[in-house]
Amino acid sequence: MWYNVYEVIFVKRIILALTALAGILFLTACEREEVVQRVSATGFVADWWGEIIIFYMDDDRNNSQRHYTALAEGALEYVRYLGGIFDRFREGTDLWRLNHAGGEFVEVSPYLVEALEYSIFFRDATNGRMDITIGGVRDLWVFEANPAEGIDIRIPTQAELSQVLSTVGTNIIIDGNRVRLEHPEASLDLGGIAKGYMADLAADFLRERGVEHAIINLGGDNMTIGGRPDGMPFGIGLPAPGTIGLVDGHIGVALIESQSMVGSGVDQRAFWRDGVRYHHILDVDTGMPVDTDMLSVFIISESAILGEGLSTAMYTMGREAGMALVEGIPNAYAVLFVDVGREGEFEVQTTSGVTFIPPGEDGRFMLYFN
Repeated sequence: MWYNVYEVIFVKRIILALTALAGILFLTACEREEVVQRVSATGFVADWWGEIIIFYMDDDRNNSQRHYTALAEGALEYVRYLGGIFDRFREGTDLWRLNHAGGEFVEVSPYLVEALEYSIFFRDATNGRMDITIGGVRDLWVFEANPAEGIDIRIPTQAELSQVLSTVGTNIIIDGNRVRLEHPEASLDLGGIAKGYMADLAADFLRERGVEHAIINLGGDNMTIGGRPDGMPFGIGLPAPGTIGLVDGHIGVALIESQSMVGSGVDQRAFWRDGVRYHHILDVDTGMPVDTDMLSVFIISESAILGEGLSTAMYTMGREAGMALVEGIPNAYAVLFVDVGREGEFEVQTTSGVTFIPPGEDGRFMLYFN
C-alpha cells in the first residue's frame, strides 16, 4: 500500500503538537484523560447503527452521568423520530405518502420540507448530477442478497431503466408545508442526505441543552460538538477501502473539532458479477452505477448534511469536477482513496488545506485541517 498526497507540507511545530495527541486519539489511558468522562446511547435507526457520545469533565460522576446519559438517550430517540419521517419504505411516513401521491399535493413535516430544499440546492450545484428523484431507478436494483428471505441481487434490464429514467429530474414543487412531485410516477430517495441532516439536528438538540463536547455517529456520518473537554480535538478513524464499518479497518485519523466527517464508498452496497463491480451510486442519465476510480470519499465540513451531499456529488460529478466544487466551499475538505489499477493498492488525495502526517508506528496516518 502506498500514499501520494498533493503538496504535502510539514511544519515542525504542528508535527510535535500532533505527535503529543497520538496517545489520546482513541481514548487510551493517560494522566489527563482520567478526568474525562463519557456516556453514550446506541441502537439501530432503521437499518443502520446510531451512537451518541457525550464527553465531560466532572468529579461528581454519578449526578453528571445520569444527566448526560438522559441527554444522549433523548438525542437518539429524536433521531429515530426523524428517521421515521424520511423512511420511504414504511407505509404512512411523510416521504412514503409523497412518493405515492400521484403528483398531488401532500402536507408534510417542516423537517422534510427543509431536507427537500437542501436536495434542490445540491441538484442545482451539481448541474443535476445529484438528484433525489432517482428513487424509482434505485427500486429496480437489489445490491444486497438475503437468502433467508429469498432475495437475490438484481441488475435491471435496459428496457426497465429506460421506462423509469423519464421520472428522474422532475420538479419538486413546495408550497409552505405542502409538496408535490410534478411527474405522477416519480419517487424520491433521500438516502444521500438524510443521515447528515439528522446528525446536524441531533447536534442542535444537544447544544440547546448545554452539551459542549460530543460525537454523533449516524451510520458512519460523524458530527462533533466542540472537541474533547481536555482541549484536544477528536480523532475520527478513516477506514481503508473495503473496511468501512470494521473497527480494525482504520488506516488514518482525522483530527476535527466542531466539524463533521462524512464518508461513502463504492464497496458499502455493491456486488461483483462477471468481473464487474455494481455499486449503489447511480448515474442519473443511465441508471447504471457511476464509472469512477474513487474507492471511497470523505468530506470534512461544518455540517454533516453538507458533507453527505458533497460526498455523493464527488461520485456523480466525477473526481475533477467534484474536487473543484469542494475547493469552492469555505471550510470544506475532501479526502479521496483512489484506485491505482493494482489490486490492494490505492493513493490518498486531498483538496487544499489538509496537512498529512505519514503513518507512525501504529501504521496510521493523521490528517489536520488548516
